[in-house]
Amino acid sequence: MGLPPDFKFSDSFIDPFVGLEWRLLRGKWAFRVQGDIGGGVDADFTWGALAGVGYQFIERWSAKFAYRVFDADYESDKLVVDMRMVGLGLGVGYKF
Repeated sequence: MGLPPDFKFSDSFIDPFVGLEWRLLRGKWAFRVQGDIGGGVDADFTWGALAGVGYQFIERWSAKFAYRVFDADYESDKLVVDMRMVGLGLGVGYKF
């Protein structure tokens, strides 16, 4: 099963969402949890969640690790999407 012939990857959907974020700083450690829900305009329903931790190893530099989930249900005349993306994130941060 492929994409419909008139589908363009530039097609998009835009939806409102509401979310909450919680952060905790403990010395050189930073903890973060966030979640959001949305949809109702283009997508039927979307939600996302993230949990992460960071460590400041030098005054302006930090290392970060997170796990993220994003789920979206979208249906149009051309396309039906029921997807969930999950993954790990690793990063280095610099504070200006």
